Amino acid sequence: MIKDLTQWKITKTLILFALPMILGNMIQQVYNIADTIIVWRFISDTALASVGAAFPIFFLLISIPIGLATWASVIISQLFGAKKDKDVKKASYTALIAAWILGIIVSFVWIFLCKPILVLLNTPADIILWSQQYLQIIFACVGFLFVFDMATSTFNALGDSRTPLIFLTISAVLNILLDLLFVIKFGWGIAGTAWATGISCIIATILAVWTLLKRLKTFNTENLDKVFDFSFLKSMTKIAVPAMLNHSLVAVWALAIQAIINWFGNNVIAWYTAASKVDTLAMLPIMNLSVALATFVAQNLWSGKIGRAKAWFRSALIISICFAIFMGIIILLWWDMIMKLFLDSEVNSEIIEFGKGYLMVVAFGYVLMWFLFNSGAVLRASGTMRPFVISTIISIWAKIAAAYLLVWVLGASVIWWSVIIGWWIGAIISMRAYLKWSWQKTKIINDNVLKI
Repeated sequence: MIKDLTQWKITKTLILFALPMILGNMIQQVYNIADTIIVWRFISDTALASVGAAFPIFFLLISIPIGLATWASVIISQLFGAKKDKDVKKASYTALIAAWILGIIVSFVWIFLCKPILVLLNTPADIILWSQQYLQIIFACVGFLFVFDMATSTFNALGDSRTPLIFLTISAVLNILLDLLFVIKFGWGIAGTAWATGISCIIATILAVWTLLKRLKTFNTENLDKVFDFSFLKSMTKIAVPAMLNHSLVAVWALAIQAIINWFGNNVIAWYTAASKVDTLAMLPIMNLSVALATFVAQNLWSGKIGRAKAWFRSALIISICFAIFMGIIILLWWDMIMKLFLDSEVNSEIIEFGKGYLMVVAFGYVLMWFLFNSGAVLRASGTMRPFVISTIISIWAKIAAAYLLVWVLGASVIWWSVIIGWWIGAIISMRAYLKWSWQKTKIINDNVLKI
């Protein structure tokens, strides 16, 4: 259901809109956890390490569609809030076509780049071939991932967060079923997990695009003179490129920390793979709430309702802090039980202790994540790119510097302490930019584009 978010009650609407997004990503993370368990239990610990070593490279690649989709959705949200239905359709079609073309290009390039990057990251020799096989299969299907992210972000931009939940659920359930079939029944090993991910993404993408196109046809507008508009593409590029740079910097951090992790061998790779999945699951409510906040702020800014945009931010403050405290308590009380979902407590006691250290420290930093994600959401929604990108650059390089300078003193524990340092710095810079209020005057789409 398409919803105009400039009219509804703030706190209730924010929760109801964010909840399907949280549930959808929770389901995706449950799949990731199930995938980890399947790899660990039915293949080997070496296989789990190979998937863990491959993930930062995959994360670097998906930063491209995430950045592109995030910022295209900001433009579509602002146009929708301004009641520019014809421009909403044109921008949506342009975004989908651009995502597909870019996805195909990136797919071919990264299939050939994954081996050199794995070597550059000092990936252990006993897992590098498995990691390469896993990545090449995933990259072969990545064009569909680009389009899927764009389609679901467009739904969110139109005030509909429930429809993406359906497709995320279909993808996750199908992924788990195919994992079980390919790994346990067919014995395909690492390749089976990769094919399960790729096939489920392809099916979910086809369903999502078909539904979105039907939804766009319901807009009461005259026939479009063209479905691909270079003017909208240019406007999207102005903010999508910095956004992709921002997400890529986060991925660079993941690659840099993976290089450190690889120095310590397969055991440390295994515990980080398990602990980081738990950590990601814990942070999802805050992350998704910030995405919802960006949609609300974008629609309200273009409808001229600055006061409501600020009210959305204040409401998100209360909700996010409650989520952060709740998830922190869960991690602190039941970290051992959570880690044992992935690891054998008797054989891998050292690995579990490392996981404990990571989770116990980052759990105290979840409140910081609110300041970082939600102040950043307002900056993104308004197109205030400079402080948003600057905060990311400084915080990422601070984390990398801390990790490489302190690794000789702290050992593997430098991983979680560098994360906290980065969160502090990023939160301070982003909040400072928000409090200056310059984001209220930013305008992404100029009037000339709207007249096309």
